[in-house]
Amino acid sequence: MDRLNVTVDWTAPDRGYSSIMKPRVKKYLTRCNRKNKNLIHTAKPFRVNKKGILHLTSKRYTKWPQPNQWKTIKCKSYSKWIKATPCKIGNKNKIFLKLKPTRKNNYSAGFSQYLNALHKNKITKSQHIEFVDTMSKIFGDNPIRNHNEDVDIFHVKDV
Repeated sequence: MDRLNVTVDWTAPDRGYSSIMKPRVKKYLTRCNRKNKNLIHTAKPFRVNKKGILHLTSKRYTKWPQPNQWKTIKCKSYSKWIKATPCKIGNKNKIFLKLKPTRKNNYSAGFSQYLNALHKNKITKSQHIEFVDTMSKIFGDNPIRNHNEDVDIFHVKDV
């Protein structure tokens, strides 16, 4: 597995945007794509209420046991592209973003979807701040993880 550790200050005015937009993150995405490792997820939980390390790891993954459509995610809508707790399924706090693996994006999944969308300007800096602020509101000081091996739509949830 390819790994990357990124120090991110989620509480900075840009909510860590400058850290995850660094060239080394883009190089990591490119390297994973070349190796057909489309799913990037967190190897360790992280917290959004402070500066910390985002531990990323990658692997090939194409078969989701619960493929979903955006309209089937039965959670509160926070915006056109964010749904979050409370949800009608599961017992963990969670946040979904309207990002889904497709053939067009080389089945990019998990944090790979999010990071690629940022680096391709499909998610703006202000949308990133909105996402981090929503994570802070939903999770507070609780540890968060992303693995995206159950549902194909990008999501994070508490541990």
